[in-house]
Amino acid sequence: YAVGRAYGLTGVYVLYFVGQLHHTVRQSWGVAQQYRQRAGGLPWDRPWLSQLTLWSVAVWGLLHRCAQEPTEFLFIPFWLPQVPGLWVTLSAGVCLGLWTLWAVQRVAAYRRGELALGHTLYMASHFVVYLASYVLIDHLCSGWLLVNVWHNVQYIVFVWLYNRRRYATGIDRESPALSWLSQPGL
Repeated sequence: YAVGRAYGLTGVYVLYFVGQLHHTVRQSWGVAQQYRQRAGGLPWDRPWLSQLTLWSVAVWGLLHRCAQEPTEFLFIPFWLPQVPGLWVTLSAGVCLGLWTLWAVQRVAAYRRGELALGHTLYMASHFVVYLASYVLIDHLCSGWLLVNVWHNVQYIVFVWLYNRRRYATGIDRESPALSWLSQPGL
């Protein structure tokens, strides 16, 4: 309410845009932790470094969008703070360095026979989607839409897999439709 009163609809859209970015990255981190847990914890992969790596592409993307100085988002006047191109370049370097380190760690884990394929593919998909959405796709709304579709698909698949485990023993009389849809093999 305060943002809307002070900055109007543009302020609400800026708050929404940044809040949605934060929300989607936080969900992505949570899903990555589920993969980590299912892989036995990945003792060779430091969670704080993995989290920093995951966030790095989103930060680079946000700074890139700020440097673009968009004037419209979802057909409404829009504003992001202007940032110097040097910040974008530096954040790109940090991001690419972190992801290179991440890839090197995955190659080493593969050689040791410890690669968690699900976690690795998930993290790689996060990088590709955020890179495409916030850096490679020039149009702000199209990039934003890609992340949000991916975010929603993540949620649907996550809940579906949860329900497959929940109803693996058969149809539940309390939830017949959901438990039927969640049966392994369907």
